[in-house]
Amino acid sequence: MKRGLKELEAGESYRPGERIRKPGGGMKKLVETDATRLPDLEQELEPKGDPMSLLRWTTKSLHYLVQALAAKGHRIQKSALAEILHDLGFSLHENREKHRRHLAS
Repeated sequence: MKRGLKELEAGESYRPGERIRKPGGGMKKLVETDATRLPDLEQELEPKGDPMSLLRWTTKSLHYLVQALAAKGHRIQKSALAEILHDLGFSLHENREKHRRHLAS
């Protein structure tokens, strides 16, 4: 706040097209703050599908993956994990037969 007030008092103002914040600000991505998180995640995934395809998928649930990472000392929320998987080119596919049995019970 103080810096903004000083800029206003000095007559500086925002001009369209200029950055307000410095580049690189904000929170770092989870994979940048923990170097072992990504290798541990990839170890758990067991990718399925055609290895030549751009789309990879796994049948493991976000819940399972969060628990597996927690057992290895990594705290992560499902939404953050889903974003990492998306960035890696993964699609989550549920086990449809297991889902049907769960609904039938």
